[in-house]
Amino acid sequence: MSVEKRRYKRAVPVGSVIVYDAVTRSELGTLGNLSSHGLMVIATAPVDPDLLFQLEFEVTGPDDEPVAVNIGAESLWCSPASQPDRYWAGFEIVEISDDDRALIEAVTE
Repeated sequence: MSVEKRRYKRAVPVGSVIVYDAVTRSELGTLGNLSSHGLMVIATAPVDPDLLFQLEFEVTGPDDEPVAVNIGAESLWCSPASQPDRYWAGFEIVEISDDDRALIEAVTE
């Protein structure tokens, strides 16, 4: 059994949550997991590390309705996924509103 070494609890989304690059208005990939400080995206193309992104995606809010989340994130790493033409990409959240952080914290509890 492996021991969890992450500092922040992460949630795996139910269903497919599309993550968009808000600047290019293009689909970056699907949300792999999420914490109040970072996320992993299953990307459709390699993501170079050390880049800043404005990302948009939806999470289920307190009323079971989708709520848009907008964050600034820095890409930290990227590696090939087990699926062809898919890549795991890790991001650190560097800019987020208090409301969006509270929503993500509620989702990951």
